[in-house]
Amino acid sequence: MDDVDTGTNVWTRVATLPDRRAVVVWMWGEVDHVTIDSFRWAVDQGFVAAAATRPTRPSPGSPLPTPAEVLVLELSKITFFGSLGLMALLQARERAAENRLRLVVAVPSGHLIRGITRMTEVDHDVELAESVDHALATPSHGRHGRPDCR
Repeated sequence: MDDVDTGTNVWTRVATLPDRRAVVVWMWGEVDHVTIDSFRWAVDQGFVAAAATRPTRPSPGSPLPTPAEVLVLELSKITFFGSLGLMALLQARERAAENRLRLVVAVPSGHLIRGITRMTEVDHDVELAESVDHALATPSHGRHGRPDCR
């Protein structure tokens, strides 16, 4: 998919990676009270893409599609992340659990989102990874140390 300017300062790209059973949403820009709706829209597009990988009724004799199991939000190019962004991440985690998806936020060590999630203890509820590749290579430990909802 092409890069999409959501009309504010948040840019988005969504890709389905069937061989990795994943959907990745890349976002860049600022997430604040002005852009939060664009951020939520981008996250929603990830859920829409993941839902599209799940068969409603497979055709007899056709191979079963490979449904996405992981939704990765790649946020390393986010330059500002306000409290509304934290709330949106927690809401996305709940939605992922309801949809039997593993949600991972990909941000490198030292990124501002790492600091904010650590200070607010959101990192206890939202799985963080260094990169998209790391998110897809590392099995989930589940929320609060419990097995993940797969």
